[in-house]
Amino acid sequence: MQFSFVTKFLAGIALATCTMGLAVGGKSLSQNQATSHLQSGPLKGKVVTPEGKPAPNARVSFAGHKDSQWVVSSETHSDSNGEFVFASPDWPMVEAGAVFLIAESESFGIAIERAHNWKNDNAIKLKKPTELRVQFVQVDGKPIAGVTFQLKVVVHRDGESFSGGLLPDSIAKRYSGITQSNGEVVIFGLPQGASIDLSHDSADFAKLRYDQRIQLTIMVATQAQPITLQAAAKLSGRVTFSGTGEAVVGVPVHAQEAHGSDGSGGSGWGMVVTDKDGNFTIGQLTRGNYNVNADLGTKWGQDWASVAYDSTPIKPGQSKSGMNIKLIKGGLIVGVVKFSDGKPIINTHVGVYGPARPQSGAWVQNTLTDKDGKYSLRVPPGVNHVYLQGGPGMPEGMSHKAHDLTVVEGKQVTKDFVVEK
Repeated sequence: MQFSFVTKFLAGIALATCTMGLAVGGKSLSQNQATSHLQSGPLKGKVVTPEGKPAPNARVSFAGHKDSQWVVSSETHSDSNGEFVFASPDWPMVEAGAVFLIAESESFGIAIERAHNWKNDNAIKLKKPTELRVQFVQVDGKPIAGVTFQLKVVVHRDGESFSGGLLPDSIAKRYSGITQSNGEVVIFGLPQGASIDLSHDSADFAKLRYDQRIQLTIMVATQAQPITLQAAAKLSGRVTFSGTGEAVVGVPVHAQEAHGSDGSGGSGWGMVVTDKDGNFTIGQLTRGNYNVNADLGTKWGQDWASVAYDSTPIKPGQSKSGMNIKLIKGGLIVGVVKFSDGKPIINTHVGVYGPARPQSGAWVQNTLTDKDGKYSLRVPPGVNHVYLQGGPGMPEGMSHKAHDLTVVEGKQVTKDFVVEK
């Protein structure tokens, strides 16, 4: 059970760029419109050592998912009592869910906590450090030399509870190393006892799979088992507006491995942004079947939709071109989420699977309800599976239903959700 749960936890974090964003939501709800600021004011806390003592001068980063990128929104340091304050945190980003507080201090291992539902008397506990040594080899056993590997995801376990998150590159690069002639890399300052994912900078090899995550020891040094990397596969295409054929510049395009794929068990994924001609190439992919589509965001998603490629197969080292994506007008799904007494449920995620986000994968299109409990989702025509994902506005344990709705190009479908307590 531990293996399965940690694997799913890591998968959920890595897919957060696909599943947590409000960007793919509806016509009338931007991220700021969709939130009612359940939290406000400064965000405070404390950084402590593994023994619970104050940790002065620790670097604390407020990091999360914004505009399809993992970024550090703001940064501060703890004072002599280990206390820190973010005077004006990005609360809409917090309410979207994918936000972390990251603490770093010399002689300790990095620590990560979710900022969602953070209380101002909470503490971030630094970890004892471990030095990681791990060898990377090709399928034929030859060492992989001269490649930079860096920390990507950290998951801590404390009893039955888990915490952790995905690191922005600006932080991850502080925990990196280059493989030597024997394929071995050494990375310092990692947290003892954590499960971690690593990323690398080579276009020749695929990303590490979730089943290749590394379990760090509770000792000052961790010697991991050698890891074999597949030859990288890649997918390429162009994103254009239907009708005019004009290029869509700067739109993120995601590839996410489908459930039940014969590749890496649903762990393959990648994301790039289209260039000035609307072209994209997603590399470092493992063998598997991939769902591919544009993440339209509030910039395009208010007025446009797009149909995904569903379960496209790809082999190690293969290059598959012609994965062209056209933006169409699509249709709208709108409605209100409310309790049975008529009170609106605000700040609740409404998700949809369908032609834009096939049910064969974990990537879901979603938006948040506004102050009146209203939601709006622009989707391609066809059958769309709409459901309540939950969120800050809806208490846990509430019952809800899902609906399969047929959407027609240029038309609107209304579906309200009534939640019984």
